[in-house]
Amino acid sequence: MEVKENELILLVSDPALSHTRPPAWHLDRVGQPSLPLDSKYTASQYTGKSVDVYILDTGIHYSHNVFNGRAHYPGCDPIDKLENETRMGDDCHGHGTQMAGLVGGNGTGLATSVTLFSVRVANCRGIASAASIVDGLMCVRNHRKSRNGTRAIVNLSLIANQTLAGVDTLIRELITDGVAVTAAAGNGGDSFTKLNYDSCKAYPAGYNGVINVATTDMDDNALMGNFNGRSIITNMGSCVDVFAPGYGILSSDICIPNKPCYNLSSQTFNTGGDDCSKCQRFHSGTSQSTALVAGAAALLLEKCPNITNTEIRNMLRTFLSRGRVKFCKAFELVRNQLQLPAVNDVIGSTRNRLLFIGLLPSINCEMFHGKPLIADRAINY
Repeated sequence: MEVKENELILLVSDPALSHTRPPAWHLDRVGQPSLPLDSKYTASQYTGKSVDVYILDTGIHYSHNVFNGRAHYPGCDPIDKLENETRMGDDCHGHGTQMAGLVGGNGTGLATSVTLFSVRVANCRGIASAASIVDGLMCVRNHRKSRNGTRAIVNLSLIANQTLAGVDTLIRELITDGVAVTAAAGNGGDSFTKLNYDSCKAYPAGYNGVINVATTDMDDNALMGNFNGRSIITNMGSCVDVFAPGYGILSSDICIPNKPCYNLSSQTFNTGGDDCSKCQRFHSGTSQSTALVAGAAALLLEKCPNITNTEIRNMLRTFLSRGRVKFCKAFELVRNQLQLPAVNDVIGSTRNRLLFIGLLPSINCEMFHGKPLIADRAINY
């Protein structure tokens, strides 16, 4: 999305154009330590109760049935302010509703009791700007005052190819105030080739303290997927905290003309008469992975409400993940197609950790108290 000046800000997900994935394979995968998938998902005893999650995105379709009334307007909509609209956080694009569904939607998300707040920083065309993101973060900061210390997460499934004025400062303020921030490592792609697929150079994921999330496919490859015959790898690098599933992920969506919704009960695509309160679609990207990690963080905050942002990251890097990521396809893609030698070093510096929530019940909430961020970056491939 082209925005103000030379900034490029993307909502990092794409449609899964030729999907053959089971509808809830992402839940299946994060619930077991290794492949093969067993086609089972046992929901955690934790559901994100008493945790707020702010979706800074295109909004949320509040009446979608996966939210059961848990999606709300926090009293501020940056796009309403910038474009003189009165949508009050209601989604007219779809991306934000997808993210909310993966954080806390029934049947699609991990934290099915979280309270979701829609902070619309991208418009109906999916266009965001540094100004709208700054306003969105200020919205969160101001709204927190009315929440009486409820633990909170901000999900930023978007990416810019340069630092954004004012955003870093506000993110640091929120983290200092006890808010966890998850952000997408980015999907690589044509607009970000100059980053050498390094998420340390992608913002806001590259900012200090942010939980930086990359993507795997159904076979645990560090590969976002294949679109229009072109393979795309996730951004990676030493700043990535954890990987999570992100290819062919089913989530809630809004109704779009000539774009059928998925019918979960019949496992077919509707061709007309879609019920917008039930619409679901498959999408891919680090957006999806990031929302799943935000959901996992919400589960952790329910169990351990007093932990810091650094402690959350340490737990994601250890007890809430496993070294299962495969990098061979990424190296092969670089060698055969990208011809970017510097990307080899980026891949080689990436932490091999794939989200796994199975050990959540056994975590000792005090195990990382006062300890610095774990810096182990070794990978196995």
